[in-house]
Amino acid sequence: MRVINGLRDGSNTAALLIPDTERDKFALQLCTATTIRSGVLYKKARYPALDAQHLHGLTIGVPLGSHALDSLKHDSSIKQHDLESVAQGIKMLKLDHLDATFLSSPGSNLVMEQENLRDSDYGWLEIEDSPVVVYLSRHSPIANDPTMLEQLKALCKGKARPVMDALMQKYH
Repeated sequence: MRVINGLRDGSNTAALLIPDTERDKFALQLCTATTIRSGVLYKKARYPALDAQHLHGLTIGVPLGSHALDSLKHDSSIKQHDLESVAQGIKMLKLDHLDATFLSSPGSNLVMEQENLRDSDYGWLEIEDSPVVVYLSRHSPIANDPTMLEQLKALCKGKARPVMDALMQKYH
């Protein structure tokens, strides 16, 4: 939420976020930078073969303000537990206070390493993928400079896109 509020009040010039029409009111979408895959982390000991059909009735941790796993919000049989952070969700999962918790890729392997979680003990189920766009705060001086905006859009869509994809792949 801090990043989004920073775009809103101008304290953040730019951010990489999943697109949202609400954000379009206070920030400009420059371009799509990459794609992020959203899913849930779970304990294999509890759910050896977890798939989307088996999420019904489970409690899943999702960070507050996140649009990740929006497709699950329409399923009333899934109990969503609001989280302050991904780290909080992992701690609650370790203590069996959640059946599964949000985790994204790229980034999931890095988070699992930092939390000392072994692939043999935990599984990851991909739920959806979403574009990630570069947002520019409407309060930024760049937002009022059409020449600079076009240069940034061209940069983002041109050579920068393959570079961004390659960098993101490193952190699956």
